Amino acid sequence: MRAEAKRWLVPAALLALTVLITAVVRVAVPLSVTVGGRDAGVYVTLGDSCIFLAVLLCGAPWGALIAALGMALADLIVGSYSYIIGSFFIKGGMAFFIGAAVRRLVPQYGAQRPGWKGCLRAALLAEAIMVVGYFIYDLTVFGQYMVAAYEIPLNLLQGLVCGAVGAWLLRYFPAELRGRCNPSARPAAAWQQGTGRRVR
Repeated sequence: MRAEAKRWLVPAALLALTVLITAVVRVAVPLSVTVGGRDAGVYVTLGDSCIFLAVLLCGAPWGALIAALGMALADLIVGSYSYIIGSFFIKGGMAFFIGAAVRRLVPQYGAQRPGWKGCLRAALLAEAIMVVGYFIYDLTVFGQYMVAAYEIPLNLLQGLVCGAVGAWLLRYFPAELRGRCNPSARPAAAWQQGTGRRVR
């Protein structure tokens, strides 16, 4: 296999994993409101955990694309059609925030593991983007405050669970693997352990 093709194996696998976890490890929530005669398609999932992994392995731009596409495709597969666009932008925004948090944590702690406080704060703030984002999206799509409010505790629960997983990944993910699977990185570039900076 050509080296150029190999660079896309991990991002493609992460995209498939994001779709799989989001679509399979989920709990559908009945909601009486319908869109175009269909159920709204509300569910809680562990898929947010894959966002942290994608960003840590591929960096913010590619990790955001993997998260956005993966979540949108999962919504398409499970029939949550009204959330496809929202998931694309909300999950992509979460990924960009996580990428910024990683860049802040890495220079601060170097090769050492970042503290739990910083990791947990970053992970929960990322999940807060999800909670607020879907609240605004629900108000826009359904036009009913009760529908948006109905999802707040569900998204909070999802955010707490996935935020805990994300904080664990931010703290314990090997420093030498951060950004290693970025497909746009030069093949000859190596990632300096603990810094996330490419050196030749």
